[in-house]
Amino acid sequence: MNLRRPAALARRFAGARGGVATVEFAINSLALILMIFAVINLGDLGLTLGLMKQGVESAVRASVVQTEASFAATGHTNACATAAQMAAYFNNVVAPIMPAATGSTTDGSPIVTYNWTNYTLLGTAPGTFLTINVAYRWTPIGLPNSFGGGIPLSMASTQMVIGTSGYPTSCS
Repeated sequence: MNLRRPAALARRFAGARGGVATVEFAINSLALILMIFAVINLGDLGLTLGLMKQGVESAVRASVVQTEASFAATGHTNACATAAQMAAYFNNVVAPIMPAATGSTTDGSPIVTYNWTNYTLLGTAPGTFLTINVAYRWTPIGLPNSFGGGIPLSMASTQMVIGTSGYPTSCS
């Protein structure tokens, strides 16, 4: 066996510079791809949060206006917006970017919940208030099974039904 041959091969490869850029690109491309995915996911998260905020504010506003019109016509708050109507108001804003709110906790769609409250306590404005809360599990792009099935997001908005000051509500 010739011992000078491996030494000659080692000197030859040590002096070779062809392909160095390819190796450097292969090493650095992983970091570049991860940064691109991070920017895309942060943009998607920001869009989702903005849509949720706009959707919940629109839903509570439309529901309150509907109840105000009912109260003005009848003198009673017994024709309040239903859960299905509130979800439809929300869906009109967020579609087609986000999934439609269906009320199911298992399909990954937003959940719209609401609470009618009649305040008559001192120190608070008396009247009927509607609070709508939307909960959604956001899943990062490219990481569908990470973070326990998604990152929980929640958005809420409260508004008063104008003209109901001092009147009990029959909304529930």
